[in-house]
Amino acid sequence: MPSPVIAVENLGKSYWLYPTLKRRLLGCFVNPSRLGAHSFCALSGLSFELYPSEAIAIIGKNGAGKSTALQVLAGISQPTEGSFHVNGRLCALLELGSGFNPEFTGRQNISLAGTLLGLTREQLKQEEQNIIDFADIGEFIDQPVKFYSSGMFVRLAFAVAVAGQPDLLIVDEALAVGDIFFRQKCYARLREMREKGMAVILVTHSQGDVTEFCDRAVLLEQGRQTYIGNPEEAMLKYYISVQGTGGVGKETSEHVVELTEKESAIDTEIAGHPWPHLEQYLVAVPMEKQHCVPGASLVGFCLTDADDHPMVVFPQGSVMKLYGEFRVEFPLEIPSTAVTIWNSSGIAVYCKGTALNEITHVPVTQVPATIFTCHEITMDIAPGEYTLSFGFSEIKPEVYKKREYCGHEDWADGSKRLANTNNIAAIAVVLPFSRFPSRINNFGLVNLPSKALIAVRA
Repeated sequence: MPSPVIAVENLGKSYWLYPTLKRRLLGCFVNPSRLGAHSFCALSGLSFELYPSEAIAIIGKNGAGKSTALQVLAGISQPTEGSFHVNGRLCALLELGSGFNPEFTGRQNISLAGTLLGLTREQLKQEEQNIIDFADIGEFIDQPVKFYSSGMFVRLAFAVAVAGQPDLLIVDEALAVGDIFFRQKCYARLREMREKGMAVILVTHSQGDVTEFCDRAVLLEQGRQTYIGNPEEAMLKYYISVQGTGGVGKETSEHVVELTEKESAIDTEIAGHPWPHLEQYLVAVPMEKQHCVPGASLVGFCLTDADDHPMVVFPQGSVMKLYGEFRVEFPLEIPSTAVTIWNSSGIAVYCKGTALNEITHVPVTQVPATIFTCHEITMDIAPGEYTLSFGFSEIKPEVYKKREYCGHEDWADGSKRLANTNNIAAIAVVLPFSRFPSRINNFGLVNLPSKALIAVRA
């Protein structure tokens, strides 16, 4: 078995926080605790081993300690506890332009940054044209980099970083600056270099990048490592930690209103929880995150794949299930729950409620009551990251009866929104067949049902 490229054991980093700038200066000569400073632990207990050709992601909320971890591993900052050992050449792409002189041209900065990476003059001559071709910034290569856009900057920085053929590459959100075509180009190069033995440590907020590119993931929460393992499981735990609410508990009302699709295979019950196998995964939603009328609320929800496995990353064309529990303390005529999917530009790519599905709706007469609902949605939409909104409404019977030909005004006049929660979850849609050539269903935002005909006549 090969030796690990990097071995990290119980790594930690703490900082002194001073009440004033003057006391910070004095802290260079006096014990900080005597100056009223207190220690802040930014990172603690980070441990993992990374072998050749492996990629590991470090994920967590802002302030979780991700950048601190990379700064320590890159040698920029010294750890206050633990240790790590790197076996081979390390290259870090942490900030735009680190190692670049803004007054130098792109070509001059290639020589400067390459020398800092340990490349010889002969290696620089061999790699210079490859770097220029990969960065694809044209005639600007001979212009000072202070005039470059952020995208041009990161293209050149990435091209130089990988030109050194490092044994370990550390990347901290740098690729988020480039456009999608350059990111695809970068990941293709990274996969090619991984096949040659390079290991990668990646920090990113992109769920797709974590599950598509990485073999394992480390989850950091408040500076502490809380999970290491399967990327999908790590993203699920990250998603639950972002909600920060825990499960909804096992208390259930005696009165249950069932809203289930005819085609669904859900085994429901008249009383109790209809999905006991999912109770531990249900995420509670605090009232301050909801927009609701008194006596109505979203109790909790859960996202799964078609087989009821908790999931937040879905291959394009696969099924996403959104389970939910709503609480109501007053009678309803026709209850209806709805889901909206928003893309990163704030455009609703999907919005549909149970009233528009072929299901049976029953009024709520005995209160208080819990409304259990499940939406099964085929995610035949463009790869990317999306957010979900979830809510329920009361619909007037006369509008519900003519729902098949109602307009927006009819729905606005004939329904009343009772509870709605925006951005309850972030999900990612990725191309199918992970780590292999992907099957692209369409090149648009959604894959609409369609038929086509083509004819050629000489």
